Amino acid sequence: MVLKVLLLIACLAAALAPLSVSKGTVKVSTPFVAPPGLDLREFTEVELLEQEKTFAGSFPGTTKRFEKSDQHLIVRYVLEPTRKVHSAETCFRAWGYKLVWRSKRSGKDGGSSCFEAERERKKYLVCEEVISSDGASFPDVSAWYYQAILGHSKGPWWTLLEVRRI
Repeated sequence: MVLKVLLLIACLAAALAPLSVSKGTVKVSTPFVAPPGLDLREFTEVELLEQEKTFAGSFPGTTKRFEKSDQHLIVRYVLEPTRKVHSAETCFRAWGYKLVWRSKRSGKDGGSSCFEAERERKKYLVCEEVISSDGASFPDVSAWYYQAILGHSKGPWWTLLEVRRI
């Protein structure tokens, strides 16, 4: 248990490192805007976990968590390119999960990237995607970040993280 907490702290510390590319001050109270084409009415909004609340305090945008039966969805509305958005792979590895990559799901431009995460006989399918305001999609955070800081992708953006027990 102590190791899990230390790994979580390490993951959050890496995410919060002062590596952000900032164009100015963003208010923490940014209103949430749902991504186009995603019907969140099927989901129930649930409270962020404590570590997510801490992370969200300095995040340039808004984070929401939703659930529907065995499906969990974390949606971040991102106003500017930032290193404070990192891949799900980073956290799942830090939490001690064994990862097996699955094929990408197709989308308008890049679709989403998916992997299976397994630990202690619990197995999850984890898919993530970044969507720009013009509808372009990126299969992972790195692909999005470099396109965004180079000005090839205009915000705001949404990061979608879907986790399902399998």
